[in-house]
Amino acid sequence: MQVLYSRNVQTVQCNRCELRYPKKESECPHCKDLSDSEVKTLKLETEREADAHSDVGKVMLGAAIIMMLVVALLFVLL
Repeated sequence: MQVLYSRNVQTVQCNRCELRYPKKESECPHCKDLSDSEVKTLKLETEREADAHSDVGKVMLGAAIIMMLVVALLFVLL
């Protein structure tokens, strides 16, 4: 649920939920209306999403390596 901002927007990291938000806002829009237990849940969900994205990157890297090996093998055989 992390919101990505344009590179031109200056952001700060919230001390409570650790997500980034625009510096021009006075409060973090992610956690300003949440209780402490809800913030804890938000942080766990954010960590899970980051882990899932990391896993996708590893799979893509593995697939790219396999494809390069297959292409190299085809060059050797032909």
